[in-house]
Amino acid sequence: MKRLLIIAVIVCLVIGAFAIFNAQNNNDPVQSTSDLNWNTNFNSALSEAKQENKQVLIDFYADWCGACQQLDQDTFSDAKVKEKLNQNYVLLKVDIDTNPELASQYQIYSVPTIVIIDSEGQEVRRQEGYSPLDQFLNFI
Repeated sequence: MKRLLIIAVIVCLVIGAFAIFNAQNNNDPVQSTSDLNWNTNFNSALSEAKQENKQVLIDFYADWCGACQQLDQDTFSDAKVKEKLNQNYVLLKVDIDTNPELASQYQIYSVPTIVIIDSEGQEVRRQEGYSPLDQFLNFI
């Protein structure tokens, strides 16, 4: 039994190390969503939203977050989602590890969290956790 536990711990460590290595070597957090024009600067996104009379959709994520990667791959890569996002929102992608102040400002306690704000920065609505395609389309 003890031997089985040790093997299980080793397997978990190897899988975790691989996930961390993969995340650190992936410099493009929106690789699968290249048709989406993600901002990374909050003030720039707000300014653009004011000019275009749009709301801002913020994707709060972390590189180590599997559900965030799944959201990028399965949901943000869908043609209907891309069309609706590009048409209706200014997009902002915020890594909570490199921008904890903004994550704190919007009270982000788990990732992924999608927050839609108006051009003044006021929250309109949010969705926490992974969103399957149909659910996300209804949300946006």
